Amino acid sequence: MERVKVTPARPPAAPERPHVLEANGDSRVDPYYWLREKQNPEVLAYLEAENAYADGVMTGAADLQDRLYHEIVGRVQETDTSAPTFFKGWWTYTRTVEGLDYEIHCRRRESMDAPEEVILDANELARGHEYFELGYVEHSPDENLVAYAADVNGSELHALRFRDLTTGRDLDDELHGVYYGAAWSADSKSFFYVRPDAAMRPYQVWRHRLGRPTDDDVLVLQEDDERFELNVELSKSERFIFITSSSQVSSECRFLPSDEPEQEPRLIEPRRQEIE
Repeated sequence: MERVKVTPARPPAAPERPHVLEANGDSRVDPYYWLREKQNPEVLAYLEAENAYADGVMTGAADLQDRLYHEIVGRVQETDTSAPTFFKGWWTYTRTVEGLDYEIHCRRRESMDAPEEVILDANELARGHEYFELGYVEHSPDENLVAYAADVNGSELHALRFRDLTTGRDLDDELHGVYYGAAWSADSKSFFYVRPDAAMRPYQVWRHRLGRPTDDDVLVLQEDDERFELNVELSKSERFIFITSSSQVSSECRFLPSDEPEQEPRLIEPRRQEIE
């Protein structure tokens, strides 16, 4: 029997709505700027039409897609364990289980023969969400807490929570709209985190004190130059907290002692163009 080739319908065309953008004395027109409006019903309808068109074009390859997927999965060791690392008396590692989509963060005291403690099970955290990603998991210096940032919609704006490893329960502290970059204070009571601006440029470092309202959080540093992005991290020795502001060709770094989290960050060397 001869196979009939079905010609897909014409792809949807987004209307052009010129929008003038001005910067540095220059003007340019973006006819599709309106597609940035993620909650606009017209934008959502257009994206749904694009998806429907793509599904129509790929209909004939559905069996092949399914076969390729199962071939790929068949070559992946789904039940696996990462190489454990030893630090402060704990062996920490992640493991995956066949049939589950996300990693399980675990640790064992002193020996890999000791009973396993589950720090975070990302499969449980992802339950009920169509999308899930852990931005970071940061152990406190006293090893009694972990700060974890979860993205549940793909926006890279995370919800930041803190889990008490002695009870397995989250603290009441909860922050939203958090970006990558994190550091604990030496006493495990203050936490530094990053926020992005409307363009998703990480430009602020904040300090949160556990147990206090988020309205009391302190802005530690703000980067106003749109060419630069901020990041915060703890040194390997855990003695210092570094705040780095960097562009594609230049950077500068500030630091403060981790046991004095309320101290003003000190600049190491002022930024110079094309010097990292």
